[in-house]
Amino acid sequence: MIKAIKDDKNQTITVTIPVTKEEYSKNRSKAEQKVIKKIKIPGFRNGSKLPKNVLDKYLSQAQVEHETINLIAETKFIDALKSAVEVTKYFFDKPVSIDYKKTEDENHGELIIIFDRTVDFDSIKLDNLKIKFEQRKVTDAIVEEELKKLLQKYSTYEEVNAKSEINDTVNIDFKGYVGDEPFEGGEAEGFDLVLGSKQFIEGFEDQLVGKQAGWKGEVKVTFPKEYFAKTLAGKDAIFEVTINKVLKIKEIELTKENLMLIGGTEEDTVETAKAKFKERLVVTYKNEDKQNFFENLVREGVSKIELNFSNTLLEFKIKEVESTINKQLKQQNIKKVEYLQLLGINDDEYNERLREEAKEGLKADVIKDAIITSLGLEPVSKEEIEEKYNSITKETNLPIDQLKHFLPEQRVKEIVEIDKRLDATIQKYSK
Repeated sequence: MIKAIKDDKNQTITVTIPVTKEEYSKNRSKAEQKVIKKIKIPGFRNGSKLPKNVLDKYLSQAQVEHETINLIAETKFIDALKSAVEVTKYFFDKPVSIDYKKTEDENHGELIIIFDRTVDFDSIKLDNLKIKFEQRKVTDAIVEEELKKLLQKYSTYEEVNAKSEINDTVNIDFKGYVGDEPFEGGEAEGFDLVLGSKQFIEGFEDQLVGKQAGWKGEVKVTFPKEYFAKTLAGKDAIFEVTINKVLKIKEIELTKENLMLIGGTEEDTVETAKAKFKERLVVTYKNEDKQNFFENLVREGVSKIELNFSNTLLEFKIKEVESTINKQLKQQNIKKVEYLQLLGINDDEYNERLREEAKEGLKADVIKDAIITSLGLEPVSKEEIEEKYNSITKETNLPIDQLKHFLPEQRVKEIVEIDKRLDATIQKYSK
């Protein structure tokens, strides 16, 4: 009797199939002939009948046994698949291992085929997955702040002989030490740092506020305990810093002449252009808040839902994660050995990190797909696509013909799909 057993911990299905003595003997004979045909012996033609004493010397019984198991597996494979399907439909049809074990009963032995499982979405329970949807309100103060940020992109910088302030850029040379030893990646010259950008370790930028060009001194900081480089995590450091320049933004004032910088038209006044900017900002904030809700929901699912993955799935994800890291290192012209030195870890620790990151990434992917599947959304209609085109036309002031030229229908369809998905997710999973 064929048996199929599901292993939830290792995410496998083990199918055990009895093999009669007759089946084994028949396949053993076929396997032996198959192996004999491949034997090359000096003084004998390939395929010629070989004397028994010669065969005994050159015929590998281990190879015959291996070929016998393969032949039995070929004849039993469909039965194995059928049995596995009765247990679950979520598995890879390519086995991860095929083995054979002799038994002490009326049969000769049993064939053992192990399949790795894919993800069983039916078993993922999302009923208790609920979080709060937070929609930000766009106030006049926020509008002014966002306008300021936008106009700063078109602003110029001027070097000043004044004390530095938050949002100023300081050009600095620095060298960091832990104890008396300089550390990898802790040194640069002519580095432009925007004060208040939080680009550096907490406390570093604050200590450069109120300083003028030419200042030299020490900046004392403590690396976070969870810092990515283990050799620096939680340690005190001192940076020797020189301020070469202090640069202030030469702000642009919004006028009738430069309204196009914020998406205004010739017909707009400053006030009407700002009102339209606010309308677009409301849409932007709303879309960001909806996307944040979805991402936070996935994170909540990752923290609450227990999932195990087969080695096949995990290896796929590990290769994906490693490929991404390797591309990033190549772009930055950093060798792997240098990267490991920076992190303060060895190859084994790096591989363990990869595995953990792959597990978390795989879990997030699966929960995201499970959430989307649970929504049961209808396909995007032509009417919804046209409605979206009209909406974008209103937001951008572009004629619809021009818009359709620059924005293909397939891309608009994808935008609508995302909108529908996010709205349905909020409706179903918000508290």
